[in-house]
Formats: sequence, structure tokens, C-alpha cells
Amino acid sequence: MKHPHRLGLVLAFAAFSSSANMLEDLYQQALDYDAQYQSSRAEYQANLQSKGALRAAILPQLTASGTAQRQRDEITASTIPQYVGESYATSYSAALRLSQPIFNWAAFAQYKQIGDRLGQAETGLAAADQELILRVTSAYFDWLAAEDSLRFAKAEKEAIGQQLQQAKSRYEVGLSAITDVQEAQARFDASRAQEIVAASRLRSAREALQVITGTRPDSPQPLRTPLEVAPPEPAAPEAWVDQAMQNNLNLKQFEFSSRIAYQQIREKQSSQLPQLNLFAEHQINDQSDTPQGLESETSVVGLQLEIPLFRGGGALAAVRESRFRYEQSEADLLRARRETVQLARDAYDGVVTGEVQVSALRQAVTSAETALEAIEAGFKVGSRTSVDVLNAQRELFGAQRDLSRARYDYLLSVLRLKQAVGALAYADLQQVDAMLIN
Repeated sequence: MKHPHRLGLVLAFAAFSSSANMLEDLYQQALDYDAQYQSSRAEYQANLQSKGALRAAILPQLTASGTAQRQRDEITASTIPQYVGESYATSYSAALRLSQPIFNWAAFAQYKQIGDRLGQAETGLAAADQELILRVTSAYFDWLAAEDSLRFAKAEKEAIGQQLQQAKSRYEVGLSAITDVQEAQARFDASRAQEIVAASRLRSAREALQVITGTRPDSPQPLRTPLEVAPPEPAAPEAWVDQAMQNNLNLKQFEFSSRIAYQQIREKQSSQLPQLNLFAEHQINDQSDTPQGLESETSVVGLQLEIPLFRGGGALAAVRESRFRYEQSEADLLRARRETVQLARDAYDGVVTGEVQVSALRQAVTSAETALEAIEAGFKVGSRTSVDVLNAQRELFGAQRDLSRARYDYLLSVLRLKQAVGALAYADLQQVDAMLIN
């Protein structure tokens, strides 16, 4: 099923660009700086090491041991007089033992988990990479939106300031009432407060980006205007849900966890089975300093059988625990499946809604501009009041802010839909980066 890859057509229109690859640079910096991604990468490396640990249980084991001891004997009474008294002796021994499991079902059950554990580790790192792409892009767009809001706030304050001066001038010559001046002054004061809030949000957005990337560029590269938008293809949410159920990376992690939990039940059950090991041992003893004066070497090859009879109930408790862990993993998997369905549908709706919203707001901005021009013309000839002009200006700046945010939300919805179906990749970040202009 290849439908989700066609969503790339939504972004491919902007292959040409004069962008300086700001998003790509921020992503590369985040790979080495972001603490959340570093944690995921360390977890991946740790999970890779489990392969060797699980495999070691079925491989030969070689151990070496040695002892050195000083012995003191004191004979206080004996029928043989010369034996009475103290004696000292030093002895040494060394041994080398090689063992190979022949039948150890618990070790074999552990070994069968290697594939699922490695798959879980690789899937986890891939999911973390997708999440990083989305977080970097989202933080960057929040920065752009905050820059836009501050720019619009300043422009609105300036426009209202000009209207305030006009209202004062018209009042001084008796062409308008004092209420027009008071209304313009109130709007001007409110616009100043909005500018302060917008500046605060901009600082917060830049800090949020710095938390992820470790850097805070002086100014962002804006998004190309106009932004072409399109609905998802295919225009069928169930097709995207099906793809998400097959390829969503977070869901795959839960599937691996469930399989591992099931294998661990067999591992715990197998710990109660007999174990058979082949062993070979070579031992050297040096007791030349003892009264016996012995030196010896001993070589042994044999089979060792261990049959667990009773271990205080710990083995049975471990089996019961593993079964409940498996039930827990199955419940988590069921929850993940349901959430994946919801995630895919929400992401699909986000793209559809975003496409319609961008188109509608683009028309709203055009209409607001036309309305403002007409109202300003009417104000000049006296058929409109300054309040009408202020309201029209507010409508225009509000529509511009909403359109700015809607464009960013649309692109983020596209990326989230790709993430939901497991198709989000570095190439998608590059396509979004190509939409930025120097």
C-alpha cells in the first residue's frame, strides 16, 4: 500500500528555494544537543548490548580459580613422642574449567528474544528521530508565529497611533467628537499591551527552540508566500488508518514488547526444567611443603545434571509475575492500537481542515483589506467614523495573524500525518526547509 507516500506531493511544489537550510542546520544541532533524543540514543545502544548478554548464556563458559593456604598443626599428645609439637605447611592449587550448556531451555528462551529486542531498539530510535524532526519543526514554526504576532502587533499599534493623531486633529477643528479620540486612545493602549505580550511570547519561543537545539539564531527565515495547500491523497481516512496500523513506529514498539513478554513466560517456566552441561576441568595441586609432600595434576571430563526441586517458591512466583507482565503488555498494545487509529484520523482531519482554513483565511485577508480601504475612503468623506476604521484595522490584522498561524499548522499536520503512518523522514524536513526564504 503506497498511498501515504503520495502526500509528498503536497510539499514537493517548493523544491526550488533560496533557503540557507536553517531547519536542516537546527535539526543537525538537535541530534547532538537535545536531551530527549540523547536519552533515546543511549537506550538504543544499551538495548544493542542485550544481544551479547542473551547469547552468552548458550555459549561456552571458561573459568579459572586458584588457592594458596598456610596451615598450622599443633599436636599436644601422641603415643609417638616425635609427633608432639607444631608443624607448618603451605599448599597451592589451580584449576581451569570449561563448561558448555547442552540442555538449558531458559537460556535458549532468552536467546530467542534477541531478534525482537533488536527490532524494538531500532524502532525506538527511528521513532525518536521522527519525533525530533517534528519537535524541531514545531518549535521553529512557533518562533515564526511569535515573530509574526509581534510584527502584526507593532503594525497595528502604528496604524492605531496614526488614527489617534487623526482623531485628535479632527477633534481640534470640530470635525469629530471627543468620543472618537477616547476610543482611539483606548485601542492604542490595548495595542501597546498586546505588543508587550507578543514580545514575551517571542522570547519564550526562542528559548523553547534553544532547549532542543542549543542555539538561538538572531532571526528566522520566513515561510514562502503564498503557500500552496492541498488535501491528502487518497482522500479516504481509512486508507491512512490501515497504513498507520501497519507502520506506525510507536505501535511497533508495543508489538515487540508484547512478544518479548510472552517469551519471558517460557523463559521463567523453563527455569524449573533440568539443566545438562558438558564440562572439562584440569586441576594442579602442590602440597610439596606438607608432610605428605604431594604434587598432582588431575583432568576431568563429564556431564553435570541439575534438577531443581524446590527453590523457596521463587520460581513459581516468577512465572506468575511474567504472566501478569504479559497481560499488561497486551493491554498496553490494545491501548496503543486504539490510540494509533485516533492519531491517524486526527492527523488526516488536521490536513483537511488546515487546507480549507488556509484557503478561507487567505480570502478573509483579501476581503478585510478591501473593506478597510472602503471604510477609510468613507471616513475621509465623513460617511464613516474612526471607530469603523479601527474595527476594520483590527479585523485585518486578526485575519493576517490567523492566516500566518494556519499556514504553520497545516505543514505541521502534514508532518504529523506522515509520522502517524511511519513515513516521516529527513527528506520531509528538507522539503519544508525548501519553503523558507533567505
